[in-house]
Amino acid sequence: MTTTVISRGPNHWVPHNEWDLVVPAQGRPPGSAVAIIVPYFEQPDSLLRMYAAIGAARLDPSKHELIVVDDGSSEPPPQPPEELGLAVRILNQPDRGCRPGAARNLGAASTDAELLVFFDSDTLPEPQTIGLLASWPEAMPDALVVGRRGHADLAGWSPAETEAWLSGSAAPPARGDDPTWLEEGYRSSRNLLDVDDRSYRYVISAVMACHRSLYDDVGGFDPARDEYGSEDWEFASRAFNNGAVLIHEPDAIAWHDEPDWAGRDGRLAAKNRETLYLSAATAEPLTRGPGLIHHHPDTVALVELRPNTSDSQVVATIHCLLAGIFDINVHLPSDVPDAVRRHVEHDPRVHLGPPTPEELLRCRTVVRVYGPAYWSPERVRSIVDEVRPGGPGLITVDHDGDRLAAVASTRALGRVRRAAMCGIDENSAMTGLFGHDERSADAAGIHRLNGEVDLAAYFGGWATHGS
Repeated sequence: MTTTVISRGPNHWVPHNEWDLVVPAQGRPPGSAVAIIVPYFEQPDSLLRMYAAIGAARLDPSKHELIVVDDGSSEPPPQPPEELGLAVRILNQPDRGCRPGAARNLGAASTDAELLVFFDSDTLPEPQTIGLLASWPEAMPDALVVGRRGHADLAGWSPAETEAWLSGSAAPPARGDDPTWLEEGYRSSRNLLDVDDRSYRYVISAVMACHRSLYDDVGGFDPARDEYGSEDWEFASRAFNNGAVLIHEPDAIAWHDEPDWAGRDGRLAAKNRETLYLSAATAEPLTRGPGLIHHHPDTVALVELRPNTSDSQVVATIHCLLAGIFDINVHLPSDVPDAVRRHVEHDPRVHLGPPTPEELLRCRTVVRVYGPAYWSPERVRSIVDEVRPGGPGLITVDHDGDRLAAVASTRALGRVRRAAMCGIDENSAMTGLFGHDERSADAAGIHRLNGEVDLAAYFGGWATHGS
């Protein structure tokens, strides 16, 4: 399986998560506009220090803007100082719970900037941080880059003291304990070069950046999330599932003036609420746990029916998929025969008609079956597992020149989709960025169903494959 970097002008698409194949242009002004988006809620002192930190960065006002989005504070946010020298807009949304994700969406929707940089209002970037963060998505539109969050005691610090510290003309504040779980995650993954489906846990929106094309394509943050925490993990998981390249930029440092989660009271109950939210919103199996059927499945299967397909062939094909993968939605054409409709109508995993766009964004795997076929549950699970991160993005199965099935990761499909928006051939993108594995039916363990299937024997464990 040979993969390669695909370039189109200044933009690069890398295979898998191999961000080290691209060197971004750092240390010089960005070529694209940058929007710095900061959600805010009743932290006036922190926001004034944020203005000071932005001022210390000495940003080019022709390329940068600051957007503060108030999440329904009882008092308006403080205005920026006149000497900031940067366009600042303060937006407002009603108080309907803790909604920093919705605030970030509002900020992103209000700007045409291609590069989106996110901070929390109590997380202060060092002067180089904005440029370092923005340089990655400018070179690599699929980059989702996270910086390093340090912790400092900033209680009582004035904006002038903050700017003097960050500009290097005054001593720093007292350091707090940095989050060891983040540091260990970045160290063990080589700054997220080595990733899996759970690496989203190391992406924090307190110091993060991405390209608008990625942000818009995956739908931004979950606008329905109205409790504290995990909206960044949900976004990062969905972005990764759709081809985002996760990057940790250790020199993009921002200072947080509260203790890490591990240092706060009552964290287990709150963490459990986050886990319940993520288990419903994120299809990754170790995140959601076993047993329950959730609204968004891990795998989506689309079954096509060729002319003259018998009811028994359709039913046998459906049962193979359901027996092999529990967390699955199987979609059939809406005009299936009445006998098939009655047979499947009580299983919430079987649907008549196509999947919704959100269903396809949130699942990890898409299986297409182009006609009636039998494969054992073990072979179904095996071929789906093969397209996990690091494996081929697409596996197709043919028999005598006819396509029987295709299994693809939504991670590969998402990156290929966005590359195609830039004029890159989809087949070339799939092969070059993730790999396309073509197999015979015998090698894949799939058999085309011809003629009637003895369903009594099939249901009893003795499947016949037709004549």
